This record gives sequence, structure tokens and C-alpha cells, in this order.
Amino acid sequence: MDNPIESFKKTRKKLSVYLPITPRQISGLSVIASLYVIYNPITAILAATLLDLLDGAVARATGCTSKVGELMDWAADRMSEYIIFGYFAWKISPLFLILPIANTIINMQIFRGKKLYLMPIRSAMLVYLILTVYFFSL
Repeated sequence: MDNPIESFKKTRKKLSVYLPITPRQISGLSVIASLYVIYNPITAILAATLLDLLDGAVARATGCTSKVGELMDWAADRMSEYIIFGYFAWKISPLFLILPIANTIINMQIFRGKKLYLMPIRSAMLVYLILTVYFFSL
């Protein structure tokens, strides 16, 4: 029996072959989903994260990977993060902007060929929000 991560990867690969949408369109939808943060932060972060996981899978499954596509995916991810964390900086504290700035710097180092840890900050923010909602709603 596959573990949950392997099962998710297989399902994502099967789904990505049948989607009538390009990886670039999925990256664009991820940015648009981030704008929903104004109405529902948890849904926006979840949607943006899931779309981000899907765009690369679609590109690999359909054989349309490229350096330009990789750069566009990277730019869409950063825009999504700045939208989401910009919202929290506006609503709560400007210190929230430190996270996407740090993530951008780390990602730039990865593009330069250095092996660094990639921070999944949207995912961390999602976990934080879910826990906050859960504990403050008790």
C-alpha cells in the first residue's frame, strides 16, 4: 500500500494529463486565487498552494517543461506569496512581509545553483491560520 504522499503524487499525475489547461494558466489561477485572501484567507492559501502543486505536475505530464515556464512559475509563486503576506502585513503587522522577502532571497540563491532549503511559507501560514481558528474558536 502506498503512503499518502505517493498516493497524492500518483493522483496528481493522472489528473494533470487530463486537464484542458496549460501550466502557465494554472500559475495564473494561483495568483488570482491568492487575491481571495481578502474574503477567506484559509481558502485562498489552500487554493493557491494546491494550484502551485498542480502546475509543475501538468508541465511534466504533458512534456511542456521549459526554463521560461520555470521562471514564470517562480514569479507567479512569489506574486502569490506577496499578495497573501501583504494582506497579513496590512491587517496585522508589517513584519509579515519579512517571510516572502526572505523566501525570495532563498529562491534566488537556488536559481543560482546553490543547494538551500526551500521554505514552504504559504503552507506554514495555512497551518498557522487553521490552528489559530481552531484554538480561538473553542
